[in-house]
Amino acid sequence: MIYEGKCDICEHGDNHWGHVLQKCKECSVLVHEACYGLEQSKGGKGGTKRLDWVCRACELKHLQPDGKRASRCVLCSVSGGVHAMHPIYDKEGPDGKQVMRPSGPAWAHTLCCVFLGSHRKTEGCVFACNKNGRYDGESDEGDTDEENDDEGEGEGEESNGNTSSIEAHHFVICRGGLPSHKSHFNLLQSYRKELKCSVCHVKDSAVKILRIPVQCCTGDEDEQVFASCHKTGKECWTATHVGCARWKVDSKTGLPPIHPRVFFWPGALDVDDGDIDGPMAQPIAEIYCGSCAAEISRHRKMELKQTAPSDKKKTKSLTKAGVDDDPKIGSKEKSTEKVNKKSKDAKPSSKSKEDKKNLSINSSKEKDKDKNSEKVSKKSKDAK
Repeated sequence: MIYEGKCDICEHGDNHWGHVLQKCKECSVLVHEACYGLEQSKGGKGGTKRLDWVCRACELKHLQPDGKRASRCVLCSVSGGVHAMHPIYDKEGPDGKQVMRPSGPAWAHTLCCVFLGSHRKTEGCVFACNKNGRYDGESDEGDTDEENDDEGEGEGEESNGNTSSIEAHHFVICRGGLPSHKSHFNLLQSYRKELKCSVCHVKDSAVKILRIPVQCCTGDEDEQVFASCHKTGKECWTATHVGCARWKVDSKTGLPPIHPRVFFWPGALDVDDGDIDGPMAQPIAEIYCGSCAAEISRHRKMELKQTAPSDKKKTKSLTKAGVDDDPKIGSKEKSTEKVNKKSKDAKPSSKSKEDKKNLSINSSKEKDKDKNSEKVSKKSKDAK
């Protein structure tokens, strides 16, 4: 089974580079297992579909003040829409609890969490934990054998080198007051003071603000995929929140961003396979401001035009005529038609043969008449 639609996090379809889509049976949000942090399923093309799967936001909506699934994100300014969400906890470990805000329990878009956790400038500032509070890479000491059996399947699959071994139950944002969070928290605070989202224009320097603005990747020396799309290599200092860059509606036009600004991809499955190569084989986490995103879109369109076949019109005309798209087949058909036409023109019809015969008979009769009349006229002259 293949689901129609795209992952809410990476915006790619089902079975794209081996990634399986799952659909929440309550809100119908679509997510790749690797993007959302679910255990990897198997079962051929499209994977095994979990028809009873419920996303975290629908699973815990009974804890919300209004009884509805969470939609407000603490990492950006987007507060509506049906998107993949995860609860935000105050710390890792079994004693961690969901952060409480004035509006209720804290939630964040899964996209905001996984992007910030993967991006080179914010890596480690936001991280996923399983139901026991253990994060990816942490030692298994202290877990029971039963817990290890439950979660060991994902950890043992070395072929899925780009995906986390943790089934994401919740995410933690590094905060002050915890020694293990200190360096990451200080980094986040510097971003909150120095950068401002160019989409929502909201400041993030207040003490209890959890939003994280991220600088545009243009001009970054470690820019991965789109470095060649920029006219100049100058660094862009414009910043945006991840969710704002992806979904925030423009206050002037009332429309979401025209050009893609957020590019997230967890990386291909089975990265050890020799056949997998190119930029999509590795994880991608890139973000751009509006003008740089437009520049990338223009460059990509130009590349598509340059790589397009030169005989587009020919192919189109052949298709319209009901001939196969292959130009060779089309030319063969046309040459055959020409030969047939010539042979038809060269071969006279039976009707034309009869007409010619009758015409020759009539002309011979008229000649005989003319001869007879000449003889009669000559005799009459001799008699006189």
